[in-house]
Amino acid sequence: MGKSKATIESAADPLDYQAWLSRAWEFIDGCRMLPDDVSIIQVVRPPATKTEFHRSLSGLARPVPRSLARWFREGSSDCDLGYHWKPQSRGLSPLQRRAAFRFGVGGTVRIGPMCEVCLWFDLCEMWSESLAKRTDRRSKQALDFWKSAFPFCAFSDGDMLGVISSDAGMEPVVYLMHDSPADAFIVAPD
Repeated sequence: MGKSKATIESAADPLDYQAWLSRAWEFIDGCRMLPDDVSIIQVVRPPATKTEFHRSLSGLARPVPRSLARWFREGSSDCDLGYHWKPQSRGLSPLQRRAAFRFGVGGTVRIGPMCEVCLWFDLCEMWSESLAKRTDRRSKQALDFWKSAFPFCAFSDGDMLGVISSDAGMEPVVYLMHDSPADAFIVAPD
């Protein structure tokens, strides 16, 4: 497999990434008004310049998926927006009866930082080595995920999310488990 050039393909995707980021920022900012214990993270770096994009992503073993190329160039080169809320107020008892809040509720969107993608590629190679020796169908499918996914998010436990580039238009998102590589799976079809 040859090296890819970091290019942005023309995309039919009409999503305005800056508008989406603005709405996400406002939502997370609004979570500050929640009662009780709430933690907020808001990091959105500017989109990558053409030079930064090419410096960070040229020469990788896989092509940059259209959606990620657009995200890094039009959205943000590093995005981490999230909240975690642990309601404890007595006034929230109707809400607490509907769902157990032992650990709280929250949400995070994390894409990048773009400058770490090369490291994530190396980790994909390292963590998928054990799959190359296995012959069962599940391991072979997982190895395909590890070898074709373009990692765009790494979690603190070592797991990653990746996008599989496709000429067919759909770009599946896969969850890559570092401590159990054969359990990699598709999170979303596009």
